[in-house]
Amino acid sequence: SVKARNAVGSSFASRDFSLYSSSVTCAKPASSVAVGKSISLSCLYDNGLREVNVSPPSVTLTVQALKPRSTTWTTVATKTAPLANNVSISIPATVTGGWSLRVLAPQIAAPAGYPVGIVRPARTATLTTTVTGPAPKLTLKLSSSTIRYGSSVTFSGTSTPYFAGQKVYLQRYASGAWRSVTSRTLSTSGYRFSYKPTSRTDYRWRVWTPAAYGRPAGASASLLLTVQ
Repeated sequence: SVKARNAVGSSFASRDFSLYSSSVTCAKPASSVAVGKSISLSCLYDNGLREVNVSPPSVTLTVQALKPRSTTWTTVATKTAPLANNVSISIPATVTGGWSLRVLAPQIAAPAGYPVGIVRPARTATLTTTVTGPAPKLTLKLSSSTIRYGSSVTFSGTSTPYFAGQKVYLQRYASGAWRSVTSRTLSTSGYRFSYKPTSRTDYRWRVWTPAAYGRPAGASASLLLTVQ
């Protein structure tokens, strides 16, 4: 029981006050989901109310997500959940990479027909999934396919899609393997490299980006640079 006081400090009569422990559980989502599809959750809410012949209230569950390259949990879906019934929740898979998800049930007052009290809030353990996408499409252009030794050449292109912080490497084919010469960190979809050959050797060149955030590695078509 609890005892309340009024504004001047006088005590009211004590009365019983119940605290009900609720829970919300969800099955693990699929380990990977294609971008543009939906992350599906199947969840069960139990509000801890067990009185017979009284209809228990439904609550609105809130789904929060920690998306790739974010440090803030944001609400991505809500769903009304009746007692002891599975509820399906769909979350749009908008960004590639690893997602963390959690489902929250609010605190509510015990409804009429139950002893006076509150149902405590609840939260699931963190759930994880990876949103996958196709490899980025990289393009590459040369300012000139033939240059004189001692001159510089400019490589340029775009990555579709791209993400801020994505690494793009300029590579040349030598001794049977692609070898990185320099790199750029993207803040836009475009990139440029300026290079001055150190020999008159002709090489094939490409740009390449490693696998990251649910997308596989990608590479442009190769181009031949002739140095006279």
